[in-house]
Amino acid sequence: MASNNNKHFIVKYLECKHNYVARSNGYELDGCGEFCPTSAPETLESFICVACRCHRNFHRKVEVEVEDGVESPILSINHPSYGQM
Repeated sequence: MASNNNKHFIVKYLECKHNYVARSNGYELDGCGEFCPTSAPETLESFICVACRCHRNFHRKVEVEVEDGVESPILSINHPSYGQM
């Protein structure tokens, strides 16, 4: 995590970009709108999306730099309640 001047980055993974028909030169996405981990962040299964079953790397990554103490609507991947129901 990069930090300077009381700022840090918050990461969110949005829509899935996995192209299911790339072999046939087509383009078709599954429609998954946001990455939802299947388990707690400490496990390898947390890299698999519960909605589309794709690896987190297929989802578009968004990084937002925020100042410390500023409330943000985007959850941090390291947030203790992230991925819990």
